[in-house]
Amino acid sequence: MWMKVGSEFLRIYLDWKNEFFVRLDMPSAYPWEYIWCFSFIPMLLCLYSFQRNTLTYLHYAYYSEFLVGIFPCMIGLGGQLPELLEYVNDMESSNTPTFKGTFPMVIIWYIFFAVALQIHGFSMYFMHNLAAAWAPVKKIE
Repeated sequence: MWMKVGSEFLRIYLDWKNEFFVRLDMPSAYPWEYIWCFSFIPMLLCLYSFQRNTLTYLHYAYYSEFLVGIFPCMIGLGGQLPELLEYVNDMESSNTPTFKGTFPMVIIWYIFFAVALQIHGFSMYFMHNLAAAWAPVKKIE
């Protein structure tokens, strides 16, 4: 994904061309893909929070995981749904873009969504459990 978005960014904004990316003939990136490419930021926040068990950075990571990880995937999931339904209803005469002329891109997208949502979901689950473990114990009086 980073290669796709990065190559498109270089091609459009910096007028850079590479024969390898031209041969792949990938469709242009959707806006949610640009946002999803920042999904490495929650990991950096988590790593920074490990130094002193800082809950503040872990909470920032938790919410940013949703904003740059899960939310863009859900937007893409909903945006690709009409194309998936069109392909499933009529596979032979569908106008769905294909990868290398044979495999439909919408199927590749939904495989990506299934994997990405699981990874981001588990990441949020483990961040929540870690924050609960690091939280100070409240005394009951």
